[in-house]
Amino acid sequence: MSKEFLFLLPLWIIIVGSLLILIMEAIFKEFGRKIAFSFSFLILLIAFLVQIFVYNSTLDYGKDILLFYNTVKITSLTNLFILSSIFAVLLTVLFSEQYLIEHQSITGEYYFLLFMVLAGMINLIVANELLTFFVGLELMSIASYVLTGYYRVKEQSIEAAIKYYLPGVFSTGLILMGIAFIYGITGTTFFDQISFSLTRKIHLQNAFYVGFLFLLSGVAFKLTFVPFHSYAPDVYQGASAPISGLLSTGIKVAVFASFVRIYGEAIPLSADWNDVFITLSILTMFVGNIMALKQDNIKRMLAYSSIAHAGYILVAFVSFKNASLRDIYFSVGFYLFSYTFMTLGAFGLLGWFSRKDEKYTYLHDLSGISKSYPWMSLAMAVFMFSLTGFPPTAGFFAKYYIFRLAIQSGYTWLAIVAILNSFLSAYYYLRVIIYMIMNKEQEIALSNLNNSFKIAVLLCILGIFVLPFIAFP
Repeated sequence: MSKEFLFLLPLWIIIVGSLLILIMEAIFKEFGRKIAFSFSFLILLIAFLVQIFVYNSTLDYGKDILLFYNTVKITSLTNLFILSSIFAVLLTVLFSEQYLIEHQSITGEYYFLLFMVLAGMINLIVANELLTFFVGLELMSIASYVLTGYYRVKEQSIEAAIKYYLPGVFSTGLILMGIAFIYGITGTTFFDQISFSLTRKIHLQNAFYVGFLFLLSGVAFKLTFVPFHSYAPDVYQGASAPISGLLSTGIKVAVFASFVRIYGEAIPLSADWNDVFITLSILTMFVGNIMALKQDNIKRMLAYSSIAHAGYILVAFVSFKNASLRDIYFSVGFYLFSYTFMTLGAFGLLGWFSRKDEKYTYLHDLSGISKSYPWMSLAMAVFMFSLTGFPPTAGFFAKYYIFRLAIQSGYTWLAIVAILNSFLSAYYYLRVIIYMIMNKEQEIALSNLNNSFKIAVLLCILGIFVLPFIAFP
């Protein structure tokens, strides 16, 4: 069995599965739509289990695996990011079944697009050169634009798709400009060769940094760094709750995974950029948290919260000079994996609490809901506590790993700023719990939960409490 087939087997499974979904709907019509969820869940479960096997095979191999003429690189840590991406889409599928049934919008295209987003994520994570990185980014982005506007009869959905598409196209132009600059200066698009070329041509480094600045600006749009964040709240509010959860988790997992590799492997003297990342991190944390404080709409609050969490992750980027790449990759990967459980769980539950057409997404709409639906309210409380960073949740350990890197690298003050922001975020996260538990109960009739939704919530809660105690090699 060739290495290209074995170590990328989850990607081949996803691609073949996506095509089979379209073929089944074309041939079997209504029956094909009915089984689309079950088939999608089965394919994703197989891909997840196969990825665990690939993870172990990578460890047994004992070194990094280069495929397709070195354009693809597989390591134990890229496998961690891929596991997180597959799980994000798996949870999205589980949360989507009930949502699609209630809105009478079940189609094979929905699951096909989710699979295309996942294929783009995997391609992005394993990319070892800039053109492969760009192909993965665009595959993921184009499918996510369509998913954002999936509900064509809803004005909010169409508006969200347009607001997501236009900045996305602009960021694509910036990224392409950056790649063109870097290739023109170094004569290569491979990460390791870019670094090697620049260490030999020190006089070209200033010109190279112009190209990297374009690349960074384009990536900043995808990761909602301030001041490139303004589209995110409108997009998350207009998209369906499961897709909003995917945009804030899976997309960021893949883009962060690739960007941290570009920065760590392709940029010589990367510590020179510490001031840039410190500025971006502080701005992103403060703007995200302060704007979230002002929100009564919970989807917009979670959108600004997502921006703030991107700022927390940026704290790790100041450690490239003093910490090992493995420690940085692990800390960022663990944070994103943990964030996937708590944020997708919160968006999934909000989609159910807000009822059909998501008419009730404001804080007062959750007043006293714990008295009628205690278990689901408890689950939402767990997600809020984890997002805040209370022990013993995964959110606490995720922030601990990131902040520890900053302290070990001599940036204790930056870790203190991040911790103060975490205390600031406690206000708006705990406010959701207060409205659910302490406010006066109101008449609320929610739809009965199906098994897939219950499984998704259970998986998110288990992930929050179990993930910190899994020993990653």
